[in-house]
Amino acid sequence: MLRAWRGLLFAVLLVGMFLMPSKAEAKGLLLITYGDSIKHMADVPAEAKAAITEDLGPGVAIGYKYSYAGMFWLDIWTWGGEYCLFKDKTFWSLKPEQAAKLMGVKETELKKPLLYSFPPLLMLVLLAGLLFVAAVAKSMMDDKKAEELLRDPRYAPLRDILTGPPADANHPFVAQRAAAVAAAEKHLIAAGVPEAKAKADVALLESSIGTKESTDSSSDDSAQSAAPPAAPPAAAAPPADPAAPAPPAK
Repeated sequence: MLRAWRGLLFAVLLVGMFLMPSKAEAKGLLLITYGDSIKHMADVPAEAKAAITEDLGPGVAIGYKYSYAGMFWLDIWTWGGEYCLFKDKTFWSLKPEQAAKLMGVKETELKKPLLYSFPPLLMLVLLAGLLFVAAVAKSMMDDKKAEELLRDPRYAPLRDILTGPPADANHPFVAQRAAAVAAAEKHLIAAGVPEAKAKADVALLESSIGTKESTDSSSDDSAQSAAPPAAPPAAAAPPADPAAPAPPAK
């Protein structure tokens, strides 16, 4: 048995011994991190420990070595993963079949570290993207529902109620909006809409109409700022001098 493990070690040592570099660079306010990492996968089995300790020294374990790149020590991409024997930052590459034999599993049952398969920063970026897409989809659905509500004669006056001039311009903006919302809810309830539905629909309409007004206002401001300045009017020609001699007739 010892001779069999020595044969495995001989194959490992033929691949060579490597040291892992790890680097970090600051780019403006970003700290970019990259290099190599090793994750512990399993301890060396007892039947192979004596041979491995004799040839490689104590403290050797089975790991998974890979390269990574990220920011602030959060990986966004990983690549080049391989099984290995390692001690501190020194590692000896293993083929999958060698790693499977040492770990006592089938080659198809070998697992990779979770952070290698799912880099945390990449997962955060994907999650943010999904949340953004969900927010955009909900906003589009709310706008569509708001348009359908405003086609109802009972809801048609709400656009003017929610966007019209305040009843008292001296009140703070928040108080003005609260008064407009209360007036809109009162109108719907008087028109026969149940109170709970009236409140929910007014909240949806206020959000949809307010977002559209803000977007339209920003677009108008951008268009005005992008428009070239008007050219100054041309100077008027000086009046003719009555004392000047008339040009000769042809």
